[in-house]
Amino acid sequence: MITVEEASAIIKAQHISLATEIIAMKDALGRMLAENVYADRDMPPFNRVSMDGIAISYYEYLNGRREWICDKIQYAGEAPVSLEHAHNCIEVMTGAVLPAGCDAVIRYEDLEHKQSATGDKVFSLISEVFIKQHQNIHAQGSDKAANASILTKGQSINATDMALLATVGKHQLSVFCNPRIAIIATGDELTAVETTPECFQIRASNPLMIGAALSEKGLEADRFIVRDEIAGLKQLLDQCMKQYQIVIITGAVSKGKADFIPPVLMQLKTEKLFHGVAQRPAKPFWFGRRANCLIFAMPGNPVSAAVCTYVYLLPFLSSIVGRSMIKYRCLVSEEVTFKPALTYFMQAKINQNEMGEYIATPFQGNGSGDLTNLSEVNAFVVLPAGETHFSRQNNYEFYFTR
Repeated sequence: MITVEEASAIIKAQHISLATEIIAMKDALGRMLAENVYADRDMPPFNRVSMDGIAISYYEYLNGRREWICDKIQYAGEAPVSLEHAHNCIEVMTGAVLPAGCDAVIRYEDLEHKQSATGDKVFSLISEVFIKQHQNIHAQGSDKAANASILTKGQSINATDMALLATVGKHQLSVFCNPRIAIIATGDELTAVETTPECFQIRASNPLMIGAALSEKGLEADRFIVRDEIAGLKQLLDQCMKQYQIVIITGAVSKGKADFIPPVLMQLKTEKLFHGVAQRPAKPFWFGRRANCLIFAMPGNPVSAAVCTYVYLLPFLSSIVGRSMIKYRCLVSEEVTFKPALTYFMQAKINQNEMGEYIATPFQGNGSGDLTNLSEVNAFVVLPAGETHFSRQNNYEFYFTR
């Protein structure tokens, strides 16, 4: 049996090859780039006015000018105009092209204006204001020069990246395909959700829970239910390992007489990377691979399946599609004692106090089969192995489940 840290490292070290596809930019949110994206022109593409005000010749200011007659107005989206008389100014709007002959912009807040006897609009600088050359001008190419890299292959596309893609006109792009995922629930006691179970049966909830957790990450999965029967298990698993890149199994991984998953996987020539982790719940967790398919075989109890999903599966899937997982830490609201030398994933309700600290309130539940308790909590708090007493003052890592 290996430690949680060892199990996480083994999973993290795995890699699967993902195909690529061309998609429309509007569908790219959350997908992982399969190409570098470059600026198609300077960013910004012109000297851009960054404040509403007036554009002037800085040379005139240096020579003592503090009052300017307005020649014209330059609006955003208009072709650039020119300052015809260096001692005058042009009114400019934010986002407009800087008029030719101007090299400083004075914002309206630093000016007073009046109308002259001849009807001209005149702007005067407030006495204590100091002007610098190039102020309030977003210089052409100062963000990125034409052909510079702006997005990198392998990164996940977020909302601000969508703005960049639009800015450079990247209406189609190459992304990595999401991994093909199958979820298999095993057990003679399982029925489909829409059926009425016998008194000795239960509806299969794990595939829906895991599938929903994947959906929250923008991933999809096909779901199967299979009986505890070797021939059927072997046929389905062999087929899934050929068609899918991630196969998630719940149930039949321990040492019971109907726990056929480990021997069947051995018969199918999978490489077992570990079986058994020093943790509670989910100690019998099995992980391995065959060719370009990774197999996460989790215990069937719902809390165990949830722990394996949030602690191991989702971080791995996030990493292979270019997304980072935020690591959280919390204090516990009360002292906790846990005696076995195992890492304990404690169910808890996490809230933030007035100082912004995360505080975990334990919700023990009735063991790893207590599905209802999962709806009462929103996190698993990691209480490390080798300790038996966990104080309120210590910081513990935790995984949000909602």
